[in-house]
Amino acid sequence: MSGGSPSGMKDDSQDTPVSVPIDKGLSGSALSQRFHFRPYESVSVSDNEEPDFANEGSSQPFLQPGAPRSTGMHDRLGTLGMIPVLLLYVVHWLLLKWKAIAFVVTLGLSAALLIFNMGRPEWREMAYYRVDPNARVPLDIHGVPISVRPSHPIIPPKMHQCPGPHGKVVPLSPAGAHPTPDTHPKAIVGDHKLVGLDDEQCITYRERYGMYTDEALNITYRLPDELLPQANDQLIYDDDPDNPLPIGHKKPRTASVQETRERLGYDPLHGIKRDFNVPTNVWEDRLRADLARYNTRDADEVYVPDWRQLMDNCYAQRLAERGLNISTTAGAPSETKTHTFSSAQAAWDSEATNLRGTDPKTKRTALVLRSYEGYPWREDDILNLRALISELSLNNPNTPYDIRILVEVKNRDLSVFTSEWDRYRVLVSSVPREFWGLVDFWTEKELEVLYAGLPGRFINNMIAQTSYRSCLMALQKFWLDHQEYDYVYNWEMDVRYIGNYLDFFEGIEEYARREPLVPGMNKYDTWYVRNVSKSESNWRSPPLETSGMGEEADMITLGPIFDPRGSGWYWTHDVQNYPRGRDTDRRASIGTNMRLSRGLLEVMNVVNAEAKKSLHCEAWPTTLVLHSQMERSEDHSFYPTAGFTYSLPLPFKGVFAPHPIYFRHDAC
Repeated sequence: MSGGSPSGMKDDSQDTPVSVPIDKGLSGSALSQRFHFRPYESVSVSDNEEPDFANEGSSQPFLQPGAPRSTGMHDRLGTLGMIPVLLLYVVHWLLLKWKAIAFVVTLGLSAALLIFNMGRPEWREMAYYRVDPNARVPLDIHGVPISVRPSHPIIPPKMHQCPGPHGKVVPLSPAGAHPTPDTHPKAIVGDHKLVGLDDEQCITYRERYGMYTDEALNITYRLPDELLPQANDQLIYDDDPDNPLPIGHKKPRTASVQETRERLGYDPLHGIKRDFNVPTNVWEDRLRADLARYNTRDADEVYVPDWRQLMDNCYAQRLAERGLNISTTAGAPSETKTHTFSSAQAAWDSEATNLRGTDPKTKRTALVLRSYEGYPWREDDILNLRALISELSLNNPNTPYDIRILVEVKNRDLSVFTSEWDRYRVLVSSVPREFWGLVDFWTEKELEVLYAGLPGRFINNMIAQTSYRSCLMALQKFWLDHQEYDYVYNWEMDVRYIGNYLDFFEGIEEYARREPLVPGMNKYDTWYVRNVSKSESNWRSPPLETSGMGEEADMITLGPIFDPRGSGWYWTHDVQNYPRGRDTDRRASIGTNMRLSRGLLEVMNVVNAEAKKSLHCEAWPTTLVLHSQMERSEDHSFYPTAGFTYSLPLPFKGVFAPHPIYFRHDAC
């Protein structure tokens, strides 16, 4: 700075940036105003102070502490005002990236459909149909169906069939058969020949169930109102007041039966046609309402068969045919053809030793169906149950099977064991009237009393006696009430067999008789798979053991009997009151459709009640059979200090029957 310059003024050459051309006619203050610069002033900083570059000595006004800041978009628009801006930004981004977004969404939806639907049977069936699922009867060159005589290896050519509804015999099922076409798929697991079944014949649904319809058996209590026979209350009288005794006449039908069926959508084989646009729960509510209405119709105006009485009479008839005295002393020839259930029961009680055997001609077997309060009975359920009764009882040349229905009462406010009215309420809403004589009730509360003290903690606060976890415990209770049976089948309501039931049951029972007692049941831990060398060797090689061959099996399962430890089975952790816990030697079989002997049922009952031990129902009888074949141990069901061990018929024989199973897609 020169000493001759005015006060407060500096040399322009020092104040002006070199990049700005200097006009000699402008003063220093004018330059500062024009370029918005403030003349630079040096700032002295002491040794103890930090330099402050954004202070009053700065030449940039916006860095000065007192200078007003420029407001942001959020400050100008506010929170609500920012919403349209954000939406515009999102729309702009979507417009730029729409192709990528569409690709990702499409790929994600496709992956989701595959992940969540490939496990559904319907999806697999659509994807892997090998044959047309609709049955087509084989035709000859003239277009005539090729038919063969249905084969029944169990039923003799001549036998005295027991009478059915209206005193008439029920025809044998199936009504017809056809050669199995070459396009029919092969059973992926199991084999017909091993269990004595015929794989050279096929049948249609109508040939299987046509003889069991309401129309075929002349059963009227379930017909729609428009198809009911006209009763007395449908008579029409004239309105002449001078006629003291008006004569009624029936209203003539305005349409034929066939026209009425078509209008109602009613088929004697399939019942009322379902509208698949209606949700399943709504359709089931309609089925329950129709069932209650049918069950309460006047018995004098409709026909309801009593299958209980028909089966009891058939059992008495079979005893009489063998010369067993059913009215007086056992062993004397029968002199009467009039048979009642009470006389048959008396003969059973007096001749228990002779009748309780394993001979197919004398053994007594019960097939127990599992149902529940409010079960929605479909037409197929009713036809299937009539088939079981007709084929296993009325048309059985040996000792008839007895068919029973175990109904679980879930309403805890109903006293079905002491109140006739409560029993009637459950029957009306839960079982077709023709089957009321087959019903036995049970409740979870009843099982809690019978098998008190069973330990265990389970998911969803379940108890050890719940029907979901201990599904065979109700069967144990049934056997305690009906000890006249040698064998009891546990059978689910949704199981079907495409053929005559007697052929199937006698076939798997004969297979079980031929099998030896296999220690550990290791032979039965896998399915039989044709054309697989290891499987063929396991199932078709001559047995090394001979013990138990020719004897009835105490347990026949329809699924492999495997060791659940380390298998990934969901209930492998459910081991209650066994010292070794999950390391306990066990066996399991998925599904509870199986036959159990009276001895095994007694063991299931006593180990639950006395030893307080329990497993999930799919591992319960199979594990008891395994433990019966092992040495007595404190770790097992039969321990040395147990008083009940010495009175049981140990060991037990367990068998898995390799029946054929079909799939609608190829096996890989």
